[in-house]
Amino acid sequence: MRTIFKNKLFKILLIVILIAAVLTVLGMSLYGSFEIIQFNSNSITDWRLDGSVEGISSPEEGERADIPGFFWFEDEDGSMGLQASDGTRYYMGYYPNDSLGRFHVVGFGSSEKVYSVLDIRVGDSITDATTQLMDCGYSMDGGGLNICKATKGHISVIISFEHGYVTHIEASLDR
Repeated sequence: MRTIFKNKLFKILLIVILIAAVLTVLGMSLYGSFEIIQFNSNSITDWRLDGSVEGISSPEEGERADIPGFFWFEDEDGSMGLQASDGTRYYMGYYPNDSLGRFHVVGFGSSEKVYSVLDIRVGDSITDATTQLMDCGYSMDGGGLNICKATKGHISVIISFEHGYVTHIEASLDR
C-alpha cells in the first residue's frame, strides 16, 4: 500500500480529484450567488435583493419594526414587506423556502426614477431597457400588454412600460 502513495502520478491524480470535489461543493453552495451579485452591483435600491433588513428576521418582527420612511404591509395574496410613502416596495420572505431559508428581501418594485435595476430606471426607453437586460445575460421570458419579463437563474425582472418608456420596475427571487 505504501508504494501506491510514493507514485507521483497517483499523488497528482489524488490532488486533482480533491480539488475537483472542493470546487464542486463550493459551486453548489454558491448556486445562484453570481446572478445575485451581478444584480445587486448594477442596481440602486435601499436594501439588496437576498439581503437582510436590520432588526427583521421574521414577519412578526417586521410588523413591529420602526424604520423611518417605511411601514410594514401584508397583502391578501400573502406577500409582505416594507413600503415607502412613494409606493416603493421591498418584498420579504423566506428564501429558498420556509423550512430552509432565512427571512430577507426577496423582491423589489418601484415607479420612482431614483432607483435602478440592472442600470435600468423609470423613464428609460423600453428598447434600451430590454437591450440592457439581454446584455446582462437575461432571457426574455414573456410578458403581456405593456409588460416584459426577463429571467436569469433565480432572478426575474418585470418591466412595465407605456408609450415606449419604462413606468415600473420589479425584481424578485424565484422559488
